[in-house]
Amino acid sequence: MKKISFLIGSLGGGGAERVTVALADYFCESGYEVFFIVFSKANNNYRINPKIKIDYLPENTGKCAIFFRIKELKKLLKKNKKRNKIYP
Repeated sequence: MKKISFLIGSLGGGGAERVTVALADYFCESGYEVFFIVFSKANNNYRINPKIKIDYLPENTGKCAIFFRIKELKKLLKKNKKRNKIYP
């Protein structure tokens, strides 16, 4: 089974989020294993296919938050290194 990951800021309302969810649903129904890597848990306004796996990055604030998120993203990708593609 092919795998695909989407990296997105949130699943709140918006055009990019709507298109990402639609693409993920299409790939999921086409036989792909689909993953979301999401920066924010706030405002999940879309119905997500239960087959889609969602990983949330920690929500840290402060001067070093971006570095912490990058570190956590690297860990996630390393843990799941068999994922084929990452699309913003």
